[in-house]
Amino acid sequence: MIEYQDITNTVKEKGNMGGAWEDVYFAPKDDFAEFATRPPESGDREFTTMNKLIIGQDRLKPGKKLYKAYNTLEKVSLTAPRQGEIDGISHKPTLELFNPGLTSEALAMLLIPNQSWIFYVRTGEQMFRVGGEQFAAKLSAEGEVGTGKTTADLKGNSMIFTTYDVGFPPEVVDIDAILAMRNAVDEGLTVVYAPAHGDTLVLVDADPTITFGEAVVNADTLAAFTNQEIEAIITLKSLDVDGNEVANKPFTAAILGNVVTITPTSNFAAATIYQVKFDATKVLSADAKGRVNGSNYAKFTTA
Repeated sequence: MIEYQDITNTVKEKGNMGGAWEDVYFAPKDDFAEFATRPPESGDREFTTMNKLIIGQDRLKPGKKLYKAYNTLEKVSLTAPRQGEIDGISHKPTLELFNPGLTSEALAMLLIPNQSWIFYVRTGEQMFRVGGEQFAAKLSAEGEVGTGKTTADLKGNSMIFTTYDVGFPPEVVDIDAILAMRNAVDEGLTVVYAPAHGDTLVLVDADPTITFGEAVVNADTLAAFTNQEIEAIITLKSLDVDGNEVANKPFTAAILGNVVTITPTSNFAAATIYQVKFDATKVLSADAKGRVNGSNYAKFTTA
C-alpha cells in the first residue's frame, strides 16, 4: 500500500536554481561492500520516502574510498529520460560531465569504457546516486574529447554515463556519510555507543557516550578535538516512529581520551525515540587519518 501525500510548492518562498555542483564523487562498483536501497515495492510506502535510500547504507570495502571529479560550471547535468511502453515504463538516468583541459586522469577514463561506476551528484541541498547494486553507470558512446578549434574554444573531455532505474536516481539521506567516504576506512577506528543502537527502556537521565577504538582528530585541523569542537559535530534529536526528526534535544559534550560524553541539559522524555549522531566527515583516526569503521549514529528508546 502507498500512503499518498500532497505534492506541494516547496520553492514558493525560496530559490529554485537549477544545475548541479561542479564536484562529482565516484568509485568503481566493485569497491562497494553494500548499497542502500529504497523501500521495497512489496511493502507499505510513503510518497515522502519512496525515492530515498533509507534501507541499509552505502559502504565501501576496507581500504577503498570515493574520488572527486571536477567539472566546468554549468556543464554538469543529471537527467532521467523515460523509456518503454504504458505497462513497462522505466528510466535511463544520464549523467553528463565535462573535465576542462586534457588531464591524464580524465583521459584514462576513456581507456576503460566498460568499467562499472557509481556516482554521487549534488544539486542544491540534495544528493543523488547514479548506479547501484542492480545496474552500474557505464560510459556512453556519446560525448567527445578534443582541443577545440580556436583559442576561444573550451578544450576538454565530455563524458556521458548512463544507467537504468525505475525512476529518477534515488536520493541520499545522509550526505555527510557519503562525503566521509573520501577517506579510506581505518579498520581500527571502531565506534561503540551507549545506549547501543536499538536499545529500549533507556533511563531518562542517561548520558549517552560514543567510544572510539583509537585516538581521533578533527579533520579540519588534524589536531585533537576540543570539547567545543566535538560538541559542534554532534546532534541529539527526538524522532517519530517513521524516523522523522521531531525536535533537537539541548546538550553539552566533552571528550576525554577516546570517549565522548553527551550530557542533556534536562532529562529525556519517557517512551521516546532519540538519535545521537556525529558528522562522519570531521572524524579521522590520529595515526592513519582514516575514517570511522562503523555507523555514525545510534537510535534508542527511553523507558
